[in-house]
Amino acid sequence: RERPLDGNLAVELRVAVVGNVDSGKSTLVGVLTRGQLDNGRGLARGHCFRHKHEVDNGRTSSVSQQVLGFCAEGQVTNYSAVRPHTQEEVLKASSKLVTFVDLCGHERYLKTTVFGLTGAVPDFGAIILGANMGVQRMTREHLGLLLALRLPFFVVVTKIDLAPENVRAETVDKMCSLLKGASVRKMPYLIKDATGCLSCARQLAEGARLVPVFQVSNVTGEGLDLLRLFLNALPARREWVGLRDEKAEFCIDDAFQVPGVGVVVAGTLLRGRISITNGQGPTLLLGPDTTGCFKRVQIKGIHTKSVAVDEVRAGQSASFAVKVVAPGGSKEDRTLRKNHIRKGQVLVDPDLRPRAARGFAAEVFVLHHPTTIKKGYQPVVHARTVRQVAAVQDMNVELLRSGTRARVRFRFQHYPEYLTVGTPIIFREGNTRGIGVIKRVIHDADELKPMKKKLADPAAAETPAAVVTPLGA
Repeated sequence: RERPLDGNLAVELRVAVVGNVDSGKSTLVGVLTRGQLDNGRGLARGHCFRHKHEVDNGRTSSVSQQVLGFCAEGQVTNYSAVRPHTQEEVLKASSKLVTFVDLCGHERYLKTTVFGLTGAVPDFGAIILGANMGVQRMTREHLGLLLALRLPFFVVVTKIDLAPENVRAETVDKMCSLLKGASVRKMPYLIKDATGCLSCARQLAEGARLVPVFQVSNVTGEGLDLLRLFLNALPARREWVGLRDEKAEFCIDDAFQVPGVGVVVAGTLLRGRISITNGQGPTLLLGPDTTGCFKRVQIKGIHTKSVAVDEVRAGQSASFAVKVVAPGGSKEDRTLRKNHIRKGQVLVDPDLRPRAARGFAAEVFVLHHPTTIKKGYQPVVHARTVRQVAAVQDMNVELLRSGTRARVRFRFQHYPEYLTVGTPIIFREGNTRGIGVIKRVIHDADELKPMKKKLADPAAAETPAAVVTPLGA
């Protein structure tokens, strides 16, 4: 396997685990990271749950992250014959770290799944489906989200010990037919040996249309060795190395109040690097709040993968203990509480001079909508960790339908957010799904002119555009 790209740091990659409810996502992650096979009654999945109600009903309702480490020889560093290794021991012994972002499968928690896919910035996706259940509607939904975000992905068919041979073959055939279809246009490849496994890992990272398909059992352990070999061989994204010399930008996806420490914010470092020297970290801007203002805060401590470290770099998930730096301000200005932090806020370098904005213009593509979209339409917009209702103020076409591309101007309905040009977005409302890219950030002081309408193509009007993803199918 390739050596780390940046000094002595371990190679890191993030895999978003999606699939229909009860397909075995958390069980597979638990078996891979603990090295202990499942008992068929939920033993392994208990390691991935964060809340009591998840343990009671066996369904994930939050975003959970688990780490699988590999040493330079390709052996898994999580496993031990005596006792489970601590996170610190895994990090020290590993030359490669695979972070599994375990997401929800139930339709009720779709917004949490979309939040995890956009906010956790995964490198690859893993679609899990049960061999005894077949391709369900949420399987198609999650496949469409991965295609919309242009994430390379692979498929894992679980519970092969439970399904009869004819049912398993039918499930694999249906999944392969879906991947080959005109709406997806991928090439499924059934993994049967180590040679094919290594070849697929290299081609998947290079952007090939290939989709590896694994068949595993979490109870008997069949097929798990090939899946571990594949994860060990997957290369990391090289884009992160170039982003580590830029100014720091950290998106927040959670906040905690830790006794004796204070407020702790967790998320992903998108750019730059943040380090602690002599117990003191840099001063950054935290915000925007509901009024669009930023607070100056100082980093007191850094944790990554539950281990205290002195530095984190772009592409790593981390948590920071922060305190307010407001000399001469009022007591309220010098106070920072957990309820002051919300998902979607950022920590940025003061040199970037961040400004909050209520509006933005984006190039969008409507994946599925039952009727037509007009001005005033209000979907929920996801952009990184930002998740808020935004109204359509203007667009360069009269109406938007399924399969239509257009330039659209949105405005947040509740409070301003920090956005950057080039950020991918997903918008949803009921059965409606759409994707896009932010082209312009609009501040309140900016002068806006009505958008010029695109001339309609008579030929296109006669033949409606085809939907290019399986969403809504």
